[in-house]
Amino acid sequence: MAIEKTAGFFTREVLKRFSELPIEDELCLNNARIRDHFLAGIYTLAAFREVEEKGEREDLATFHAANKFLLMACHQQLMREMGRLVASRAKKEPAELFFHYRHLLCVALAQTPRYTNNINVL
Repeated sequence: MAIEKTAGFFTREVLKRFSELPIEDELCLNNARIRDHFLAGIYTLAAFREVEEKGEREDLATFHAANKFLLMACHQQLMREMGRLVASRAKKEPAELFFHYRHLLCVALAQTPRYTNNINVL
């Protein structure tokens, strides 16, 4: 008999170390909408990691433009803030720019878009 529904030892450590990465319970992945968003988040972060490794500001602008609609569906306000961050790229060092953008990207992707957000994007 379970005492309470909490994360196990391993899961608790994973969540502590990788708190910003997309993580879903295996039962939640049976829901098509949650599964699609989870996979979109994984692939988006993988693409960002490639851009981040290059460290080019122009590549970041291209990445943001390519993922604008996904970010708009997830979190419109953060998408706009990320756009302003990319536009003001001359003011920040590349390492600081990418670090801040990565944080905002993870926060935005943490929210599964509602169907009304998807309708708005379309």
